[in-house]
Amino acid sequence: DVEHVHRLLPQARIILMIRNPIERAWSGSMMKAGEAAATGSREDPAVTIESHRSRRLTDYSQALDNWSSRFPPEQIYVGFMEDVGRHPQLLLSSICEFLVVEMGEAFESAGKVVHRGSVTTMPAGLATRLAELYAPLTRDLEARFGGYAGFWAFCADRLRTGAGDSEE
Repeated sequence: DVEHVHRLLPQARIILMIRNPIERAWSGSMMKAGEAAATGSREDPAVTIESHRSRRLTDYSQALDNWSSRFPPEQIYVGFMEDVGRHPQLLLSSICEFLVVEMGEAFESAGKVVHRGSVTTMPAGLATRLAELYAPLTRDLEARFGGYAGFWAFCADRLRTGAGDSEE
């Protein structure tokens, strides 16, 4: 709980890494499906995606509001998962600067892929449902951060309105 962390470490520096909410929900459901398959149970990804737990984990605005209620902006770093793959050295450098630590040699291989999750295509109907579910969140993130979050909102709007669907 944020209050507990603040009581113990009022000078803590908080790092929040966020990603496209639609992708986060899908990735989380695929991870749960993999865990379920390993134990022999079957779990419907659509049910997992819309679960309370999934929605809570994806609500970056609420998470940021919670941390901001106790920690000032200069103690909170918000990074974007896109930068892990696109600009890993820059991201690590930025995080190290935020933490006031030297980057050092340990990060020289920051661009090396260590674990790549399985790539599974999200069904179009589910993508549309997630775009509807997370439209308010993507718009809020766009207003707060622009950049990547603006692209997430644009994509969610296109999914919701069916723009780009081919009419063959």
